[in-house]
Amino acid sequence: MSFLENGCDAIIPDNDTRTTWLTVVSAMVYLGINLVAGGRRVLVLCPMLRMLSLLMLVGLLGLDAGCSTSSDHRLTGAVRYFNIRTDVAPRHLIVQIGDEIRWQNLNAHAVRLRMLAETNPDLIACDKGFSQFGILQDSVTIAPLQSVSLCFSKPTTVRFNVWLEADNPQGAITPTGSIRIEPSRSKRSS
Repeated sequence: MSFLENGCDAIIPDNDTRTTWLTVVSAMVYLGINLVAGGRRVLVLCPMLRMLSLLMLVGLLGLDAGCSTSSDHRLTGAVRYFNIRTDVAPRHLIVQIGDEIRWQNLNAHAVRLRMLAETNPDLIACDKGFSQFGILQDSVTIAPLQSVSLCFSKPTTVRFNVWLEADNPQGAITPTGSIRIEPSRSKRSS
C-alpha cells in the first residue's frame, strides 16, 4: 500500500516553484516525506505522520539539557559525585532528598552505568542523561570525560554497577555501588 492509498496528500510543485526556507520549515511542521516521482519532488503529508510529529515535538520540549525538576520537589543544590576510573569512588554515598548525584566518567573511553533495580520515575526529581524520548532509562552510556546525574524525591536505596567497556557486557565491571537517600535534615528534625 502506498502513502497515497493510505489517506495521505501529495503536493507536487511546479517546475517553476523554488524551494524556500519557509517551504522547508512548513514541510517539517507537517512531517512531510520527500519522494522523487518522475524526476520531480513529491511532498507526501499523512495525518498519522503529522500526529507522530506533534507527539515527538511535545516530548522533545519536555526534555531539558540540565538537571530539571518539577515545582513540587525541592532540590538542595548539593552535588555529590561518583568518579569513574578503573573503579568507582566512593563506592557508597549517603545523601539527602533533593541532592544531585553525578556519575563522572574520567576515562578516555565510554563506560556503561546500570541501575540494579528498575528506576521508579516517581522517585526521580531530576535527571541528566537518563531520559531518552521522555522515558527514564535504567542503563546509560557515559561518554569520555562526561557525566550523568539523578536527584531523588523520596527516601530509598539505589544500587548500581559500571561496565568499564560500554560495548562489552562481558568486560570488566566495578564492584556494586550504592546510594542511600535519606529525608532532608529539616524533615528529620521535625
